[in-house]
Amino acid sequence: MAVYGDSAGTSFDIEVSDNPYSDEEFIITGLAKDSFAESISLGYTVASKTLQRKLGPLHIHCTNAGINKDGPSAGA
Repeated sequence: MAVYGDSAGTSFDIEVSDNPYSDEEFIITGLAKDSFAESISLGYTVASKTLQRKLGPLHIHCTNAGINKDGPSAGA
């Protein structure tokens, strides 16, 4: 989700798949890979703790999301 101003916003797709060929916890690709790295890392940790198990390596692709994190809802 991205918010523009007081009452406008949009949503975008995030594709996630298992990546058994990676040594890293997750790989981020797409237009927003730098903008959402911290948020994705937090989400990965929370999901792992909630499920009470280690998650496998993931490939996370942010499709048409060339949007910078900004403001109080950044990364939500």
